[in-house]
Amino acid sequence: MLRAAVATGRDVDVARAHFALGAIARTTHDDTRAMAHIHAGVRHARISGSRIWLAWTLQLFGEMPHLVGIQAAEAASEEALALFRDRHNEWGQANMLQTLAMYAMDRGDVARASRLLMESLTLREAIGERFGCVEGLACVADLAVCGRRYESAARLLAAADAWAAELGYVYGGKDFHLERTIALTHDRLGGELLADQRAAGAALPRVAALAEAHAMLAALATDAERGPIDTAGATALRETNGARNGAWGGRDAPRSLESMVAAPGKTGSPAMMLTSAGHAPTAAPRIELTGREHEVLGLLVLRLTDREIADHLYIGHRTASNHVGNILAKLGASNRREAAALALRFDLI
Repeated sequence: MLRAAVATGRDVDVARAHFALGAIARTTHDDTRAMAHIHAGVRHARISGSRIWLAWTLQLFGEMPHLVGIQAAEAASEEALALFRDRHNEWGQANMLQTLAMYAMDRGDVARASRLLMESLTLREAIGERFGCVEGLACVADLAVCGRRYESAARLLAAADAWAAELGYVYGGKDFHLERTIALTHDRLGGELLADQRAAGAALPRVAALAEAHAMLAALATDAERGPIDTAGATALRETNGARNGAWGGRDAPRSLESMVAAPGKTGSPAMMLTSAGHAPTAAPRIELTGREHEVLGLLVLRLTDREIADHLYIGHRTASNHVGNILAKLGASNRREAAALALRFDLI
C-alpha cells in the first residue's frame, strides 16, 4: 500500500499507509519502526489536510507515553479528540476519551477521569462497540480501585472478563493496570470475599454491569468534586507505573504538540520524533545531506533494503546502494542500524 501511495504521490494515501504500518509495528513492539511510521504519517496527513487521518495517526502517538513522555502523549490525545469531535466520529472520540481518562487517573485526578470515562462508555454503548465496552468496564474497575471501592472493582473486572470470553476478545495493555487492580482487590478483600464478588460480577447481565459502571463513575465524580478523596489506590498505581515505565519515560517532554509535530516548511519547530527517553531530539551536528539522501535515509530508518529503496524511489539498485554508502559516511555510522539511530536522535528525517 505504501509503495502504491508513493507512486501516486497522494499524501493522504501515504498517510494512511504509514498509519497502518505504525499500528502493526506497535503491535509487534517494534517501537523504533512504529515511531518512524507515525512521524511520517502525521507529516503527510498535515500536508494533505486530511483531518480524520491526522486524528487516527495522532491517536497512535498519544498511546505511546513510554516513548514520548506523558505530556506529549496527552497533548497528542487532546488534539486527536478535537479532530474526532469535529468529524463527528464517535469511535475515535470514545478511544481518546478513554486514553485521556487513564492519564488523569495516573495523576490522581479522579473527577476528570470519571467524567471522561462516563462520556467514553456512553459513546461506546450508543454505537454498539462491544469490545470497547469491555475495555470501558476494565478501566472503571481501575478507577474504582483508585477510590478504594474494591468490591465494585472486583465485580466490574469479572464482568469485563466474562464478556471478553464470550466475545473471544483478549484485552488489556497500554490503557490498563490489570495486574495492579487484581493484586489490590485480592489484598484488600481476601480470597473468599474476592471470589464472591467476582462470581457476582461474572453473573451480571451486560446492561446491569454497564449501569453499575455508570453509577460508580457518577459517585466518584461527585465525591471528588466535593473535596479531596482518599486516592490511596491511585498512589499505588502511580508507584507501580513509575517502577514499570520509569515515570512514563519522561514527564518533562514538551507540553505543546505543535512544537513537536509541525508541517514541513515551518521553521523553528523540531519534528515529532522523540528519543526513547521521552525528550526532544538532541541538537544535530552539521550534517549536509542532499534531498535524495534525506529520502533514502527515511526509507533506511524503516529498515528497507537497498533493493526496496530503489523500487520505492524508482532508481537503480546500484544508485540506491551508493546513496546508502554516502549517508553512512556523512553520519560516521558503521552500519545501517547505527545510521537509523543517529537519524532519529538528531531528527534528520
